[in-house]
Amino acid sequence: MGIAQRYTLLYGSVDQVAQMWRRKLIDECRASCILGGGIQSEEEAEIALDLGVPVVPVAATGGAAARVYQRGPGKWTDSDQDWSLLADRSPNISAAAAARLLRRAMSVSLL
Repeated sequence: MGIAQRYTLLYGSVDQVAQMWRRKLIDECRASCILGGGIQSEEEAEIALDLGVPVVPVAATGGAAARVYQRGPGKWTDSDQDWSLLADRSPNISAAAAARLLRRAMSVSLL
């Protein structure tokens, strides 16, 4: 019996095991950056938000990042200007804003 089969017997279906591990790994993060993405990226952003992990969605990349961005900034940031720049079509501007927000998010999560 392989390790995946043992986990399935102990913890449930493969999907349940994967969800458990995703949640555990995300809980270990100080911040999450979403670039584009699909349904799974959006689910991971939801998990991060539920766990209080700051999420920085670069909306200009579309997909899940754009959908998560529409929810607005979390309580961890006071920079509405940097948040709005995440949607800028210039990669230099949106990337710089993401870097500033990630630095801020990671320093806040250390407190």
